[in-house]
Amino acid sequence: MQVKSSKYKRMLYIIAGIVVLLFVYLASGCSIYYPTSYRAFIPKSLDSEYKEYERLCKEEVGKVIYARPIADAEYLDYQTFMWFLPDKQIIPQVLVFTDLTSKKVVYIKIVGFHYDTLWSSFYPELFIMPHTEKHYIYKGYDVDNIASYIDSIKREISDSSFVIGEDFDDVKGFDSYDWYMLKVLFGKNQ
Repeated sequence: MQVKSSKYKRMLYIIAGIVVLLFVYLASGCSIYYPTSYRAFIPKSLDSEYKEYERLCKEEVGKVIYARPIADAEYLDYQTFMWFLPDKQIIPQVLVFTDLTSKKVVYIKIVGFHYDTLWSSFYPELFIMPHTEKHYIYKGYDVDNIASYIDSIKREISDSSFVIGEDFDDVKGFDSYDWYMLKVLFGKNQ
């Protein structure tokens, strides 16, 4: 008789555990948050990477880090993207202008920084593979409305004949851009 009651209790505990897990899962918006590194548990006030992020946001947002003179600003194309750097939690958001005729980068401006919190979320999508998403903190220009800044930047580019920064190695392409950004922002040598 006691064997049956212990089986029922065990079954009841398993069902209660499943219900609790289901409730937590639904309460979190059908996503599971998990750390991707032990550094996710370090408070921001003690984290040297976060202090560096705060410093860069104050000093570097809006800074032009690369510029070349151009004859006609009409033939410029732009894009913004996150510039992922090796071994860094700090990811610059940059605005890059390229000359449509020569296909060369003529202007790079830092418009913000993302800080990787080292937390990710995992959630299933209906009838599709599960999805994982990293979580970032962002400070800087409103990237969704970056088009409102473009005209003034194009005027700045066409009115000036300034040269900022060293030339890129066009043979290496974006690999040389990564090292360039590391050197400019964090003082690292190639």
